[in-house]
Amino acid sequence: MLKKLFSRLAGAAPQPLPIAAADALWMVGGLASFSRRPLPRLELAGTAVLEDLCEAAAAVGFRMERRTFRDLVATDSAQQATKWFLVLRDDEGVARPAAVLERKDQSVTLAAPGKPPLEATTASLAAAACEVVAFVPEFPTDEAGLERFGWKWFTKAFFARKDVVRDISIASFVVALVGLLFPLATQAIVDKVITNQATSTLIALGIGIGLMVVFSGVMGWLRQKLLLRLANVIDGELSQRVFLHLLRLPLPYFTQRPAGTVVNRLHGIERIREFMASTFLLCALELPFMLVFLALMVTYSLPLSGLVLGFLMLMTAISAVAGPVLRVRANEAMQLGAKVQGYVTEQVSAVETVKCLQLEPHAARQFQAMNEAQLRAMLRLREFGNGYGTFMQTTEQLMNAAVLCVGAYLAMTTTDLTIGMLVAFKMFAQRVAEPVLKLSSMWQELQQVRVSASMLGEVLHQPVERYSSQLTSAPVASGAVTVEGLAFGHAEGRPPLFQDLSFELKPGTVTLLTGPSGSGKSTLAKVLLGLYTGYAGVIRIDGRDTRSMSVNELRAAFGVVPQDSLLFSGTILENLLAVAADATLERAVLACKMAGIHAAIENMPEGYQSKVGERGAGLSGGQRQRLAVARALLKRPKVLIFDEAVASLDDQSAAQVAHAVNQLRGKVTVLFITHKVPAGLQVDSHVRLGSTG
Repeated sequence: MLKKLFSRLAGAAPQPLPIAAADALWMVGGLASFSRRPLPRLELAGTAVLEDLCEAAAAVGFRMERRTFRDLVATDSAQQATKWFLVLRDDEGVARPAAVLERKDQSVTLAAPGKPPLEATTASLAAAACEVVAFVPEFPTDEAGLERFGWKWFTKAFFARKDVVRDISIASFVVALVGLLFPLATQAIVDKVITNQATSTLIALGIGIGLMVVFSGVMGWLRQKLLLRLANVIDGELSQRVFLHLLRLPLPYFTQRPAGTVVNRLHGIERIREFMASTFLLCALELPFMLVFLALMVTYSLPLSGLVLGFLMLMTAISAVAGPVLRVRANEAMQLGAKVQGYVTEQVSAVETVKCLQLEPHAARQFQAMNEAQLRAMLRLREFGNGYGTFMQTTEQLMNAAVLCVGAYLAMTTTDLTIGMLVAFKMFAQRVAEPVLKLSSMWQELQQVRVSASMLGEVLHQPVERYSSQLTSAPVASGAVTVEGLAFGHAEGRPPLFQDLSFELKPGTVTLLTGPSGSGKSTLAKVLLGLYTGYAGVIRIDGRDTRSMSVNELRAAFGVVPQDSLLFSGTILENLLAVAADATLERAVLACKMAGIHAAIENMPEGYQSKVGERGAGLSGGQRQRLAVARALLKRPKVLIFDEAVASLDDQSAAQVAHAVNQLRGKVTVLFITHKVPAGLQVDSHVRLGSTG
């Protein structure tokens, strides 16, 4: 009993206590579960002391610090990121670790390996001879501490391809060099060729200018081609990263958000890629050369250069003022767009219900209202963007007019500025203003891209489930599941669906789990699979606490047949082989025979190549369920869960599923969850949830 840990009287100074290797693994497993990192391998010979855990704790993102019990009591209980453990010695001298689950004013709730949580008074703990250790996290524990997704990530991704970026920079340099030489050639023609009537020089300059224009066009085409290919690579990497991250998000993330909203966030990838690969990057490449043009302009005429800089500063100030307004309106429009897409996705996925209940008029009215709100927001955004763009273009035209008029006056009244120099200066001024004007034209798009990056970052900043690239222990062998003192509720302040629940699934047996609606039967299945966390108690499979297992290890031991078995578009064989990459047709046929669906498939015209249709619409309910059983068996699970698998079937189809389950006795551990027991089902044990009256 855990109470023995608190029975020793005070008096002896705490000494480093050796603890069992299994207990040390339990401690590190708890830390790994919290940080969602793979459990590291521990090579311990029988026993260990706390110092042996420093390296393992660092591998999962924690720094170990020895503390006193006074530190534990004085620490703010709201600081949940730091994990506290006590090492206590019982009367027999055996040291056991205990994790601090909760602290109150006069009590502490502890959990020890293999024991249900126990509440002890702070006085009894203070009087016990124990070691106190705190594991301080060295990883971000909230969204504010996470590395933000945005421009920094894209900049790193682009410049990681150094060879491509080098070639793009060379092409940009050539294009800018031609842009520099063309005004100089124009100046020479106006000031030298025309004045001196030098026809031969004009021909030479004309040929040179033509060659430069052609060469510049080739370099511009090459630069754009490289940019498009680079953007395509970045787009592929980002799409893969986002989709993989999305698949690894915990189940509550999806249950708390409409599917359309999640999908709309992913659409931001293409918008960001288009922006980064075209306008933005081109402007970024042209900005350094803008400084070169400015330096040349100063050598031509300081007053005219000051005039141009004044207009550029005015255009920059206008952009700075308009930016926040555009961002707010873009955010509003995109949020409303996400609502519309979410609503459309919801209605399309439930179109059968909409038609059966004649909800078409109501759905149309709802869509019209949301669509009109989005259109009004888009109109406000575009009207403001149109006014902003027009103002910027007018300012640029005023700059050109001012340069022309002031330059003409200087050319007439001074000898420092010739007509050729004025023409060249005006061409330089246009090249300097071009990036700023491009920036103004893309400013509206920039704000939309910033919103898209923020929405996409909301997905990427969510913590994912803990996956492991390699096994942290031996694979599950027998499929023995033990549940002790299990309690779970969906949210704080709501009564738990079940508490102090204990049962055992023996290998090769069929266990029936029943209970009234709302008693938590399906929720229990999700807890066993690791889809829901935050439960109290212990779940073990083959004696191993599931908290110490990565989700891919845990779910590899399970097969699931849900109430509404979803089949993907494609053939029967494609649906079967999707769950096991190494599976063969022979294995698929064997699984179908075990599930009792092989004969029905053989009677189809195309056999295993038969199309199942959208969500399996081409099959009957019983066929879908038995095919789902075969798909689950193809994983070769040690534990097979039937989650209300016969709830929507008629008696004959349910009996067929029951017969398939009976054939699995002795081959796989089965948990059959239902509120309606099918005829002929043979069970070895029965677990009841909730009231049975």
